[in-house]
Amino acid sequence: MRNDLINLKKAKAFWFLKIPVYGVRGGIRVPVKPHREFPDGKLCESKIIRRNGRYIAMLTFEFPVPPMRQCSSILTVDLGERFAATTVLWRQGVMKVEFLGREIRGVRRHYA
Repeated sequence: MRNDLINLKKAKAFWFLKIPVYGVRGGIRVPVKPHREFPDGKLCESKIIRRNGRYIAMLTFEFPVPPMRQCSSILTVDLGERFAATTVLWRQGVMKVEFLGREIRGVRRHYA
């Protein structure tokens, strides 16, 4: 369900989800019992499913992720469309770049 169709609000100590229903003006307000606190962010998407006689609302939030304070190394891999093409390893200010496309193609041809 699109995020412009639903409305999630907190009233006192309870959360309510306003859901549009055909034939009901303004929709219905349903109390929601979250399994943990909702994050401070933008409600993006929702999906309501029925499982074992209970209705479950699955909500997707978008929120900023705090940056890492410090890391010792970073490894990135460019998978390409058919094979791993490039890897970059950054460790303690030193960057090591490897282009593996030719080697991988050779191994694939050998075992084909």
